[in-house]
Amino acid sequence: MKSESMLKLAESGNTSSVEEQWMQLVESQELSLSEFASYQCVLAELCKNNKQSFAATLGWAAIEGLCNEHSKSDVLDVAAPFLLAIGDHADLRKQVADLYREAYDGREGLEELLQEAGIEKGRPVRRALRTLQVALEIKKGDCLAGRHEEMAARVDAISLPDWTITVKTPSGTKSLGAVNLADEYRPAKDTEFVVMQCFSQDALLDRIRRDPAEVVIELCQENDNKIDSDEIHTRLTPALLPESEWKKWWTRARTAIKKNPNIKVEGRAPYELTYIDDDVTHEGHFEFEFAKQRDVQSQLACVDRYVRECRQRKEDLCVDALRRSATTMSDRARRFAKDKAGSADICWLCAARAGELAGYDAPMDEAIDYFRARDEFKKTLQVISVDSLYSTFLECFCRVHADDWSQRLLAWFPSLPYVACDLAAKRLMDHGCTNEDFAPALQGLMKHPEEGFDVLLWLWNGPDDDSAIFQTESIGLLGRIVRVLEAARLRGEVPKPRLREMLDRARTVLGARKCEKFRQCVETIDSGMALALRNQIRRADSLGQAVKEDYIRIILAKFPEDDTTSQIPIWKREDILFVTQRGMTQRSAEIEHHLNVKMAENAKAIGAAAEHGDLSENSEYKFALEERDLLRGKLGQMNEEMDRAQVLTADGVVTDHISIGTCAVFKKTSDDTKYEMTFFGPWEADLNCFRFNYNAPLAQKLMGLKVGEIVDFDHDGAVGQYKLVAIENAIEDWDL
Repeated sequence: MKSESMLKLAESGNTSSVEEQWMQLVESQELSLSEFASYQCVLAELCKNNKQSFAATLGWAAIEGLCNEHSKSDVLDVAAPFLLAIGDHADLRKQVADLYREAYDGREGLEELLQEAGIEKGRPVRRALRTLQVALEIKKGDCLAGRHEEMAARVDAISLPDWTITVKTPSGTKSLGAVNLADEYRPAKDTEFVVMQCFSQDALLDRIRRDPAEVVIELCQENDNKIDSDEIHTRLTPALLPESEWKKWWTRARTAIKKNPNIKVEGRAPYELTYIDDDVTHEGHFEFEFAKQRDVQSQLACVDRYVRECRQRKEDLCVDALRRSATTMSDRARRFAKDKAGSADICWLCAARAGELAGYDAPMDEAIDYFRARDEFKKTLQVISVDSLYSTFLECFCRVHADDWSQRLLAWFPSLPYVACDLAAKRLMDHGCTNEDFAPALQGLMKHPEEGFDVLLWLWNGPDDDSAIFQTESIGLLGRIVRVLEAARLRGEVPKPRLREMLDRARTVLGARKCEKFRQCVETIDSGMALALRNQIRRADSLGQAVKEDYIRIILAKFPEDDTTSQIPIWKREDILFVTQRGMTQRSAEIEHHLNVKMAENAKAIGAAAEHGDLSENSEYKFALEERDLLRGKLGQMNEEMDRAQVLTADGVVTDHISIGTCAVFKKTSDDTKYEMTFFGPWEADLNCFRFNYNAPLAQKLMGLKVGEIVDFDHDGAVGQYKLVAIENAIEDWDL
């Protein structure tokens, strides 16, 4: 395509060649106006490279040339996008304004509208053009749709020459100037969804129930040809469709739109829908989307999507289109090779991948030569963001290191990304690697699971190959995964983007196939293990609420809670630390302070001490390191307690005997002296206020006593024989 060729020249800064080709197009008149309008990307690229005046000259020349062959109103369809691409340029602004004057000669209020729109000066170009296009298009009775909100209006009157437009909305009428009207509204058909929702709701409801696919397509078109199923759900329920009818309606709609060649459906819930115009071929749409991408991995994503869609539609691939994409990426890789090696790595991988899909060997061969000279595969691996690149990466790696690739790959295995694990394992096993070869890598992974988290998830999910090489003890593997996640979440040492990636990946993998792997694990454990596992899962907030609930439900189906816990008094439970909500809140704040204040200050102190010189004789540095170890130990203890903590509410307190959360009232048998003791968790204990840690030896001796029983006290505040006269719920007032 000529526009693509000229765009490359503009990117390279070859203005003389751009000008030559541009003028040839203007003089030849071989393009339609719509085709010429697409060349705005060339002008935009020139402006991006600080050549606005040159771009304006080309735009001005093209508009002048087109005016000799076409009507002024038709040329506006080219002039407006050219001005948008170039931006605020006085000569071009005036040229476009004069085109409006000639195209709408004799239109009442035209000059006043040009002044208000600010096309020649004052307003931003986009806003000025939008004002002119809307104001000159509308007439009384026309419908309008909101640009930024789901609202609609009808034009009731247009007052000229001052361009005051009165519109009717469902809530009343209002008057707007041309600029404000164009800011708020766009022209719309009376059959558009949002217009019918405001003015013809009965007819819209009939369409929704009669033809769900038509409604989905319309919503997609109104949303710049892209929408997801969640947004459709929000638009329809409950205002137009009862929530109870949504699932059935969406099933009908999804079945219908999958048969429509104009709608592309991707992903899982929420599904992403894209509308493709009828008059664009599949390969033409692919090349158009490919040209819009500004980075090579996005371009490759377009290539992969095109190949996937061809398979779904049972269409033949356009090999020429794929070759052109591979050539484009190869050209970019060569440009980056000298100054931007990291970018060139990805470019060559993407080019090689596109070449593979097209049966075109040249990009792969050139990529191999490049990687053989550079040999920085570990750095390359860290910046891959398109899953399909891992296969190409491994192919390049194995061909560059033909003699010892298996030993190198085994050494890397624990640090591989999740998507690459199956590909690497298959290559290694096909090469003849055995359990003994994999053992050192997997043993190291078990000792330091935080360094190979993706591989842990891959082992849990179950490699594609069922070889005994990868058989691991599943419950132990799950425990490692949970501990890594909780440590990463609580300690704050993992960067937030990586932490979010870890959490999302773990929740997806652990919940896959309706938790099938976990169901299999539960079948192999006893009741004691089930109790410990259930409590660990309950404390693991990093798993996400949905996965936690599913896992606990699966355990309880096999091991009902009463069967494993009813015989153990709660004050003797070592797997749970019972606390109040106030205690939990207070402890969380202490951990935050420990992490964000104490440990942060210690890190600064280590840095400051290190600046003083010789570390071997630096006492301040050694003291700071010792303090760091103490702080880390304290944090570990607090996190371990938080892992076991469970909030005990007032509803969970029994008062027929002394237990956690109760206040016991004693009277001395000799003189009726009153003595009260409250039993809480360790975080709320305060002996000065007679609040005791229920785990303390004295408290444990009193647990289970009932009213009327006699005890002997011999501690500060109470000495002698006392009778238990009352037991009260202490949490009711404490957590207020």
